[in-house]
Amino acid sequence: MKKIFISISILVITGILGMLMYNNITSEKTYYTETKFGKISELVKKNDRIILFVEQDGCSSCKLVKPIINNYAKENKGIVYSVTANKEKDYNVQSEKYHIEGTPTLIYFKEGKEVYRTNTGFTEDEFQNTIKKVEF
Repeated sequence: MKKIFISISILVITGILGMLMYNNITSEKTYYTETKFGKISELVKKNDRIILFVEQDGCSSCKLVKPIINNYAKENKGIVYSVTANKEKDYNVQSEKYHIEGTPTLIYFKEGKEVYRTNTGFTEDEFQNTIKKVEF
């Protein structure tokens, strides 16, 4: 009986450790800054250039582009800001104000003005081409 208890305890501990290790491996540090729709105007005025990443919980395309955005944010600190649209109280009003038609949406602002926008998924190459195109 004692051997069975020890064996089960070892299996449970091994399972818990495995889950913890898996979570650490799969959860990458976020390098972009999370914000709210209400703060975007201030950020656009205050910064020479920003990229606004509008996402939603449960959006599969958002999950695919998130690592691309995160890698760019890692190399370019203070440029990328994220809003999780479906967590915003006044989402409908703000989505109209910023013309959000779907997620993921990326809005590129330079010197206080929108210079480019995309509202669909994209690859790393497409993202890099856009960065070059808008001279970020």
